[in-house]
This record gives sequence, structure tokens and C-alpha cells, in this order.
Amino acid sequence: MLLLESRGQVALNIRNDGSLRFSGGGAGRVLVGYGFSDSFTLATGFEIGGAGRFDQEGEVSAVLGGAVPILFRFADASEIIDLELAAVTFLEGARGIPPGIRAAVAFGFLTPRVGGAFSPSALFWFGYEYHPRRGADDPFHVIAIGTRIGVDVDP
Repeated sequence: MLLLESRGQVALNIRNDGSLRFSGGGAGRVLVGYGFSDSFTLATGFEIGGAGRFDQEGEVSAVLGGAVPILFRFADASEIIDLELAAVTFLEGARGIPPGIRAAVAFGFLTPRVGGAFSPSALFWFGYEYHPRRGADDPFHVIAIGTRIGVDVDP
């Protein structure tokens, strides 16, 4: 099984000094999974995307990021619930090791298969990320909400 998804979000970045910064962005993801039954799927893959975020002076800066998610999907007819854990990092600036971590939950629907192989989905998600100290950047937290639109391909 292959899951192809786009992910959009708005987020609140909480810095150690108590300052708050807003950001928004999107990503594309490709996950390979195995359906243990009609109700339970486990998938993993990669995600790459970008975000625009406000800095301390109110200027917008762009950042490119990546993630390696592990997704647990529970399906009941057309309704789905996703639980996700992901290693997250930036691909520019203070990037790399150690990666941060994202925990997310999503609720949505999955349509019946089209042509026997394709099943479109739409989800609303809520997530939390923790980014540890990398280089000169202090650790910070992210609280995000957004949508995921995708297709489940299972020939």
C-alpha cells in the first residue's frame, strides 16, 4: 500500500524565552504501509516541505524541513483516525542531529476505492513538535493544526 499526501498547517512556535511566533506551511509525503486488516494500517516514509515563519522583528523567513513519520491508521467504514510519531529536522539553518519529534492525531474520511486501487482521503490534524537545541538555536515547541489530503493506492 502506498499513501501519497499533502499536508498544510498553521502553527504557534513557543520559544524558551516565552516569546510566541506564528508560522504556516505545507509538505508532501510518501508513505509505504501494510494493512494488517481492513481496520488497521501501519505506514512509514518521508516528508519534505517548507514553512514561512515570523522572526523577532516581525519579518517573514522561509525554512525547509523534513520528517520520517510512522503512521498508525484505524479505519471504520469511511471514517479514519491516524496516530503519528515522526522524527523532524530542518534542511537548512540549524539542521540535522539531534532531530526533533512530532506527535500528531488526525480525524477524517476515506472514500470507497475508485477503479479498485485508489481511495482518496481528507483529514483534519492536530500536532505537537519539540525541537532540541541545534547549533546556536535554542530548543522550542510547536503547536500546529492543519489538513491532510491524500490518496491510498492499493492495487
